[in-house]
Amino acid sequence: AMGRLAEFLLSTICTLSCCRRQPHMETISELNAIVDVAGSARAEAHKELAAGQKKGHWIWWVFPTLQARGGDMFSAMQTPPADLQDASHVEAYAKHRKLRAQLVESFRSATAAFAAVPGGKAPWQVLDAGFGRSANGVWTGGPVDSFKVFCCATAFAAIAHRIGDTELKDAALETLAHFTGDVVYVAGRRGTSGFVEEQHKLRNVLQGHDEPTLLLVGGTWREITKGMPNVD
Repeated sequence: AMGRLAEFLLSTICTLSCCRRQPHMETISELNAIVDVAGSARAEAHKELAAGQKKGHWIWWVFPTLQARGGDMFSAMQTPPADLQDASHVEAYAKHRKLRAQLVESFRSATAAFAAVPGGKAPWQVLDAGFGRSANGVWTGGPVDSFKVFCCATAFAAIAHRIGDTELKDAALETLAHFTGDVVYVAGRRGTSGFVEEQHKLRNVLQGHDEPTLLLVGGTWREITKGMPNVD
């Protein structure tokens, strides 16, 4: 009887262990599946950013966001999946050698593009103005791509801080430094980026960092930016 009990316990432990590992293995498989797609999108994106104006539809692959925050009806349709599901998914992405390297380059490309814009509203001018969108508007009539980059940079700055990746964190924070509050994104109906049930939370002033994203991935902005000059 004791032998059967020990066998049962061992089987249960192995089953639970496999259940815990499986999501991680699935995540790695999903990330491996998007390397080429993201790499191709980034090749196009970085050329457009260097020229100072986004023209293509590559935002989901180049600046991935949490499905619950920056995700929308369009990113949900991408195959393989473009959105990140939770903090562990963001962390796995940040630890994926090829995707991490691509992302650091994307942040640096965006930062350089923003820095080259005279006057204010740099993220909107680079990412949204070319589509005829307003710098203060709703959904695809507003700065939706600026909002996505804002959310992406917040998520990866927080996770990079947690895992001790200074290079990735600095790249994300340098991009966020160009969000100064002069661009305002308003979510639309369900299925749009940033949608929440509370109507008063649909309006997002893009300044400093995206607090809802930070709440989803964890961490405090004061700790993440400790010792960093001119960071809100």
